[in-house]
Amino acid sequence: ENAMLRFETNYTVSDKLRRLLNGLNEAFTPSDQRSVLTQIGQIYLDATKKRFETQTDVDRKKWKPLRPDTIRKKGHSRIGVLSGDLRNSIKMEFTGNSVFIGTDVIYAKTFHYLVKKGSFGKGIPWGDIPRRSFIGRNNRIDDQVAKKLKQIYAKQFGLDVSSLW
Repeated sequence: ENAMLRFETNYTVSDKLRRLLNGLNEAFTPSDQRSVLTQIGQIYLDATKKRFETQTDVDRKKWKPLRPDTIRKKGHSRIGVLSGDLRNSIKMEFTGNSVFIGTDVIYAKTFHYLVKKGSFGKGIPWGDIPRRSFIGRNNRIDDQVAKKLKQIYAKQFGLDVSSLW
């Protein structure tokens, strides 16, 4: 069994989101915590998969286009959708009280990071593979998660959402 690649672990949440998450352990039972983490993870998961539709990185910058020879070979110019395996492999994984978004597809790191010609041995790859990052977080997504957490807390405690942070 392949372990999920965790090259996303360097991404941390914003301070505002961290404040909202700090109360999770005290406010909810372990099974409720898992439910909350699943809802949070789903927001990040959806945003990650959407990058294959928009062909953009976490900062909404367009991925570098395919080379003409690659387009001829594939028959189209869509990036990261030859088989759909990479996009379809992206999933949530839970470890303790954390949720991770990642993939176990072996070429995910090659897709996510810049790879220079010959990095894997003589002539492999035969040309540079540009960075086309797809996993990560940003303040816009963190704000969506913060909004969801406020809704969850408000429902749990019968609070007015506008009164939360």
